[in-house]
Amino acid sequence: MKRPGSNGRLATNAKQRLCAAAFALLAASTADAQSPLLNVGPLEAGTLGEITLERAPSGHTNFYVVIALDPQFLALPTPVRYTDVAVPQTWYRVWTRIERNEWKFRVPSFTSGTTMYFRGISFDGANQSGAATDIVMRTIGQPPGAPPGGLTLNEGIRLRVRDRLGVSRSEEAVVAGVPLARTEIIRQPARELMLVDDRGNQIGAQFRVAARWGDLFDTTAPVKWVHVDFHASADARSSREYFLMRRDQRAFDDPNMRVTETASLVSIDTGIALFQLSKLAGSLFHSVFIDANADGELAADEEMIRPSSESAALIRDTLGNTYSSRFDRPTVTIEEVGSVRTRIRVDGHHRPRTAGIGIDRDFLRYTTWYDFYAGKSEVKVTHSLRNDYVENALGNIAFADYRLVLDLELPGTVSYAIPRDDQGSLLRESLSAGQYVALYQEGNGDAATFRNHDANLRLAGWELYRTRNGSNRELRASGLRAPGVTTLMNSRLGLTCSVRHFWQNCQKALALRAPDRIEVALWPEDRPGDHWIADFMQKTHEMTLHFFAPSWGDRTTQLNLAQQEPMRPWAGGDYYLHTQAWGDSGVLPTPYEAPSQWPTIAATFERDSQSLLSREDNYGWLAFGGQWNVQWTGTTGSPRNKLMRFDKWAVSGEEAFFLPDESSALHSSDVRRFQFEGFVASQHPGALLWTGGPYYNLNAHPDDLGRSTIPAAYDRYRAGITNTSTHEWNGYDYEHMTADDFYQYYLLTNHPLMQRSLRRMGQGLLTFREVREPGFSPFASRGFGWTLRGLCQIYETTGEPSVRAGIDFYIRNWEGSRGRGTSGNDGHVTRQPPHPNALGVPGSNATTSQSDRFWWDAPWQIGIVIHALHRYHRQFDDPRAPAWIRTMADYLVDQCWKNAQQDFTKFISVEDPGFFGDFDPTGLSSWIPGSLAVAYRYNPRQRYLDCSSTVFNRWSNGTRTISLDHGYWHWWATYIHLQRELGNIR
Repeated sequence: MKRPGSNGRLATNAKQRLCAAAFALLAASTADAQSPLLNVGPLEAGTLGEITLERAPSGHTNFYVVIALDPQFLALPTPVRYTDVAVPQTWYRVWTRIERNEWKFRVPSFTSGTTMYFRGISFDGANQSGAATDIVMRTIGQPPGAPPGGLTLNEGIRLRVRDRLGVSRSEEAVVAGVPLARTEIIRQPARELMLVDDRGNQIGAQFRVAARWGDLFDTTAPVKWVHVDFHASADARSSREYFLMRRDQRAFDDPNMRVTETASLVSIDTGIALFQLSKLAGSLFHSVFIDANADGELAADEEMIRPSSESAALIRDTLGNTYSSRFDRPTVTIEEVGSVRTRIRVDGHHRPRTAGIGIDRDFLRYTTWYDFYAGKSEVKVTHSLRNDYVENALGNIAFADYRLVLDLELPGTVSYAIPRDDQGSLLRESLSAGQYVALYQEGNGDAATFRNHDANLRLAGWELYRTRNGSNRELRASGLRAPGVTTLMNSRLGLTCSVRHFWQNCQKALALRAPDRIEVALWPEDRPGDHWIADFMQKTHEMTLHFFAPSWGDRTTQLNLAQQEPMRPWAGGDYYLHTQAWGDSGVLPTPYEAPSQWPTIAATFERDSQSLLSREDNYGWLAFGGQWNVQWTGTTGSPRNKLMRFDKWAVSGEEAFFLPDESSALHSSDVRRFQFEGFVASQHPGALLWTGGPYYNLNAHPDDLGRSTIPAAYDRYRAGITNTSTHEWNGYDYEHMTADDFYQYYLLTNHPLMQRSLRRMGQGLLTFREVREPGFSPFASRGFGWTLRGLCQIYETTGEPSVRAGIDFYIRNWEGSRGRGTSGNDGHVTRQPPHPNALGVPGSNATTSQSDRFWWDAPWQIGIVIHALHRYHRQFDDPRAPAWIRTMADYLVDQCWKNAQQDFTKFISVEDPGFFGDFDPTGLSSWIPGSLAVAYRYNPRQRYLDCSSTVFNRWSNGTRTISLDHGYWHWWATYIHLQRELGNIR
């Protein structure tokens, strides 16, 4: 796409005359007696069509092509780029230079008999039209038809997308995380795979390896998970299927973008828009152009953001000093470049305009990911405000306001659209001189806001107000949970901004400031009192920016709904199970309810889960997505840990089951305390990243990453911060950590936060003494299990060599101290030191005095270890692992099982199994049967099933079934799958 310039660019009025002339010519008779300018090759639906320029009048330097489809070729068009011809539209047109004399385009998916009309017009250097060619007509052939669909690539793997919100989805950018069976032996997805629609037409798709059956960077290993980016469509409250298949011999040119990089800029040309990001200043955009009239040229009046604009991230401290991302030189990284999507990451700091102002250093860091799409003028933005310094820390820090400013170029009369009620009805008005309009969300629409936050809150929900010149505040509307969207436009250009999870992450505001500025206030000054962010943490927001021309139509409401709940391609529970790629064991449980009942169960679950969205942690950020009974900030303990995430969605395809696990992953990636960007464990041998940040101990852990030497001068920037000791969520320590939500969400979505969170977590785990200190044996069985599982998941998805080395060291360290199984008195995982809460508690057969001398293990924790070793064996094929698993399983059923009434003891002496702790027959014993089912695969011993069945029948009230709405069914997945396979349960 050309930048503005005199050569080859039509004036606006000339283009308007051309458009009218072109349509008049299309209506003309084919009797025009001129030799054709164009030669159009054969057309077949779903293939590439070709247009070749045969001739041009002397002196004509530019050429214009109009493509129209019957029977509506005279209708007023919606401009799109010719590279989008894969999309059924009314018409297409191309403006290009004469030197490019051949065009390729996608033939749409129309039925046999549809006719395409082509018209070529040439222009001289003064942009005067030459004689037009006769109409050239070609009829599209019959599409090949949808593949049969099945469990293999040869049959076509179904990917269902659907809309639940009542909005038509048209060419929406989606990503499908698709597991592949090892037997498919796909090594290079971009060369070996293709995507077709429900008519059998191949469509543009981008493929990325997410995990392999082996090391991530071993290109000879088969692909285990692949990310597929494509554009999907579905009617309102309807679904549509696409099919992932082996690539055949049909010719296909994927849509693509052009990304160029210089010393100062990165430019992304999507075909209909040009975005530039600066390497010299941290502006949100250096410049933005859209091809408003779809002529292939970028004119000066199509520039929406200029290099001189004030577009930036701004933060104001509690003393009134402002810091901007524009005053910092950022690091710009091209993370992915593909035919459908390109991802750019920008890392930077907020700095004062003048050195010495305010805190006299950077005031917090930020990372912004930009996802650009071929043929699209919209950008998905993921923005993290970060307090994650490895050294030179700020500590807990307060601030008054933080906002992203989009300074637009919209001359003339400017109007806006903004919600006026919870349902998203839009208020449309002009933005006059001096006006400031703000949609401000303070509470989350629930009384719990006031119970769980400080007393400064004054609103239960939101309000829409406007002022003029900073005074005369006028309330326009109010409600409980605001749709976070607004549009600003003039007669020629516009921008829609939609913020995801707007009311779930209060407080926030969307503001419009005359003459033409949108401000996304992620922590607005409207709130009484200050905001703050704790050390070692970050906070992330997602938004979509849709740059458009009003002639394309205003899609404010549709874009916001699509932003709030993107379509999630679903391959079906039977397929996920077939691949054996899910979770530790590759299995998913099947509920006893019929599939026809799943939507009702999901609807009930969704209604009940709304209570999660009515809770806040001490930041004023909702702790949404936590497990029901332990979502509170500061809660410790393993019951929150799951053996798999997104499993109920995988089985049923019901989005209601997807959303809480998604929320957990997003929230956890921000507030779990391992947020140290750039931390490398090997460079800090004296550091221990534990719950609450670096654990400081003069002897064992002397490196606290400078937290004990934070300058006292920073104290004035944290005045008023409260509850600093309770800022924890999903405790990050040896016994309570889990990576499952990050791991599975990354595999399913390629969300930009997830792989980075996995890398950060990996470096944190490598600081645990058990993982890097020789002779330091694991302290608790569950700690060994959770940490080993996490390290395996992190290595699978990142390929970090240091993590693989940590896994090997960890196994060696543990192998030297575990119970060997050489007699009836051992087989345990770890030896935990005497503790009165283990042996000597009520229900134990050991007295309090005896408990002081018994080292012990916890059978329910051994269950975690068996799952972890099974994952380890499947991933690395260590020949020692099966014997370890058999030994532990035997120990559970021979020493830890007491009788059918008491079942597994909660604690047991590792020296003398005759001494044991209390029983928990309807609690933690549920961790064990699934692990025994895993062990059964290595040693089909009937006693494993007998003991497990007793526990299961107690949990399922003797029904021998399990429901989709069972809160702990992830623990039973392997057991249910095995028993159903053996025909013992339905």
